[in-house]
Amino acid sequence: GKVALTGEPMSFTAFHSGVDKHFQIAAFSLGHGQFAVIFDDVSSRIRMEQSLLESVSREKARAAELGALMEAVPATVLIAHDPECRLVTGNLAAYELLRMPPGGNLSKSAPDGERPSHYRIFRNGVETAFHELPVQRAARGEEIREYEQEFVFEDGSCRILLGNATPLRDEMGGLCGAVSTFVDITELKHAREEMHKSQKLESLGVLAGGIAHDFNNILTAILGNISLARMQLHDTKKTAKRLIEAENAAS
Repeated sequence: GKVALTGEPMSFTAFHSGVDKHFQIAAFSLGHGQFAVIFDDVSSRIRMEQSLLESVSREKARAAELGALMEAVPATVLIAHDPECRLVTGNLAAYELLRMPPGGNLSKSAPDGERPSHYRIFRNGVETAFHELPVQRAARGEEIREYEQEFVFEDGSCRILLGNATPLRDEMGGLCGAVSTFVDITELKHAREEMHKSQKLESLGVLAGGIAHDFNNILTAILGNISLARMQLHDTKKTAKRLIEAENAAS
């Protein structure tokens, strides 16, 4: 009616519940008091857009849940965002452990200028090449379990971490970055080392006690036979026997 009265064209989208379809509608005037309307069925496009919006909303919710989970877990969490691990981010615990400001690139495989250089990573006393680090290996599709490594900082301090790394895949099964979690076991490691030292000292104590006991038995035989020989000096045969016994014990 508005188009027929004013002569101005209009275009809008409307939903028709009777046929359950969305239409793109264009109305224009054919002359005073007249109009024509073109209906274009855009139901597929609208549903696709709605599905996309719902998917984006779900992904945002999942990302928020993941972010909350990462900050809540009592562990260091690293996420590689590409198969080459050029960008690795983490939770607050990761940035605190690695002494970096939140949001920075944690990747040792990052381009020059972005790669952190204030710490080095060792395993069994040997510095680990960047491409052999757990998150880099996981990004290539490898599952890493119970991996222990030592982070040594510029000031000489070090932290020992034990962790796992898992590849992440897209809906088609292709590799799309990796997630790695680590627990700081520095104090636990030191405590175990101290316990092993104590156990070794305890074993040495038991060994020393046993040796002392054996020596005491031998010395008792030597001293006893010497004392008896002194008491039997009048009998050279018995004295000689006691001295032989003492000599055997000493041998």
